[in-house]
Amino acid sequence: MLKEVLNEVEQIAIMPFSRALLEHNFEIDEFVFFEAGALDLESLNPIQNETFGELCDYKLNGEVDPQYGNQMLRRATTSLTKFDLDVLKNHPTVVFPVSIDMEKFLNQHHQDDVDLIKKLSFIAEKAMDMITTVRLIMEQIQLVRNHVILQDLFGVEKVLV
Repeated sequence: MLKEVLNEVEQIAIMPFSRALLEHNFEIDEFVFFEAGALDLESLNPIQNETFGELCDYKLNGEVDPQYGNQMLRRATTSLTKFDLDVLKNHPTVVFPVSIDMEKFLNQHHQDDVDLIKKLSFIAEKAMDMITTVRLIMEQIQLVRNHVILQDLFGVEKVLV
């Protein structure tokens, strides 16, 4: 399911959510939901965050991080959140398309990351609202079905449900 999403868009956001337990993967509009552990994160070739201690070693040695240059404060602040791939592996996730200017993103600071996460969280919340709406619609459909079955069984016009 993830491969289909990646074939359709260039960039995706993967957000964990803990408000629900999923029994299977599904999609609603542009949102694809994965139960905990079902998303093959390794296929995306993720880069693990270094620990705060590892990041401090660069600074203490006077070295520049070979991959991220002068973004040490940003990376150190991010490492303090303890967010890592295990969070995504151990929670249901929602995947959806995004459009991010990567050149601009790579030169941003931690507060920009926080703002982006807020924006993506708002979008993920919209997906959760869609699940709630679909669930309510399904409950209403079931009530109507039950009503029709009772009418058929008892041959009455009005049945209290």
